[in-house]
Amino acid sequence: MMRLRFRSPALASVCNRQALLDEKWGAVLSAAVRRILCLLAAVPNLELLMRFPGVVQEPLPIDSSGQISLTVRQDCTILIQPDHDPIPRLAGGLLACAKINAIVILEVNGYGS
Repeated sequence: MMRLRFRSPALASVCNRQALLDEKWGAVLSAAVRRILCLLAAVPNLELLMRFPGVVQEPLPIDSSGQISLTVRQDCTILIQPDHDPIPRLAGGLLACAKINAIVILEVNGYGS
């Protein structure tokens, strides 16, 4: 099971309360966000997350700080970052996704709401 932490108490409050998610993004988009959040909590590491259809179609786009953008829908992304110090990396500098079992949820961006 992945350990999840939120960047802020306000983000945690919205993401952990269905009524607040519905109010902020509407029922359809909030259901998609909840699906990804539940999936994040259920998988033991990021490597297994990449195997789920509809979550990640290609290798995760990663920036130099280790932040990862997960596409929820065409109009929504969830920005996460490994919650490890140091961040596990492979010899070439890519994230060692099999070793990442804790993340920080930095933000949820719903563009169509």
